[in-house]
Amino acid sequence: MAQRGELDMVLIMTVDPGFGGQTFQSQVLGKVRQLRAACPRLLLQVDGGVNGKTAVKAVAAGANVLVAGTFLYGHPEGLAAGVAQLRRAAVSATASTATAAEMRGTVGPCDECVHAE
Repeated sequence: MAQRGELDMVLIMTVDPGFGGQTFQSQVLGKVRQLRAACPRLLLQVDGGVNGKTAVKAVAAGANVLVAGTFLYGHPEGLAAGVAQLRRAAVSATASTATAAEMRGTVGPCDECVHAE
């Protein structure tokens, strides 16, 4: 069990760990929402199956760090175009939840207790 103030970032896998190129598992977003509600200032990272469409879902659920290796490095227009597309997707999702500046400016340790199950 993590104690008060010990967590700076939590990684939630949105695929079965092991190899790249897997499909994003949307059912995991409930965990993202739950953790974001409990720890509003936490860096909350999702990894696996992240692309322009799934990034919108992840950010809307509360993720503020995205890992998108296969999408970025396999983007048909190159890495820079992939990054730009992912940023646009994330910003569009934050419009309904919080601004990008708010997401960046409010991170810090989770002061709430987190119980491992």
